[in-house]
Amino acid sequence: MTTLTAAASPAAAVSGQVETVLASLPVSLGMSGPGPRPADLTAVDGTAGWPDLVRGALSGGTRGALVVEPVPVTDDALQDLPDAPVVVDRRFAGNPALDGAAELFAAWPADALIECHAYVADESELPRTLLDQLAVLRRLGRPMLSLRELVWHRTGYVAEGRTRSGSPVLFTTAVTTGEPSAARVRGLSTDVVVEVTLPDSRTAQPATVVRTTSDGAVQLPTVWETSHRATWRRLRDAVLHGHNTSDLADLRADLALAGQVLPPA
Repeated sequence: MTTLTAAASPAAAVSGQVETVLASLPVSLGMSGPGPRPADLTAVDGTAGWPDLVRGALSGGTRGALVVEPVPVTDDALQDLPDAPVVVDRRFAGNPALDGAAELFAAWPADALIECHAYVADESELPRTLLDQLAVLRRLGRPMLSLRELVWHRTGYVAEGRTRSGSPVLFTTAVTTGEPSAARVRGLSTDVVVEVTLPDSRTAQPATVVRTTSDGAVQLPTVWETSHRATWRRLRDAVLHGHNTSDLADLRADLALAGQVLPPA
């Protein structure tokens, strides 16, 4: 068995999250101790300046990087990153239950509405949450083509757009401490409703995926894995099998859309 080591940069910001997730992973992945050799995988805190941290880690010899909940950055900041696997670790879009949910949206009617709603605890989380919602739609096989702001306020936002297949999408997010942080996607067609509930991955509560028709409701089997754990496994597999990831290319596409909505930094 090939053993990979992992580390966090800066350690003070993300080491707690990394240690918690790695404790649940197989023994083929463990935290790196002090020493001259760089860790195989490096987790980078997604606060301001995270592209430079990724660039530094990859240039320094790490074989793959994981960005924890990145804030929006300019496209220029993502230019000329070293060619190595990079994955984006998100609270909602990384949930492995989205794989099964994507099958239910595979033949979604072009005129059928999709709602994407989230609750967050703080105004500062709004930009990251919008990127997370765009990534959720991408995971469901419904990437966005256009996006337009309707309302943006410190208590939340409302935006609308269309997927590349033509479906109208309504995005809403509310800032509240009265509800636990979570995201929900609901597809509404004339004869089918698909509802995906994505709890905050920090709670370890599983997602639920329910398809409802005139014959009743069917819930997909529960996937007992958090977004963070699934993302670490994806990075590990990419490094071990020598293939790259599309996370940064997808993020750049989502940033271009979000830039039409996000208020000036």
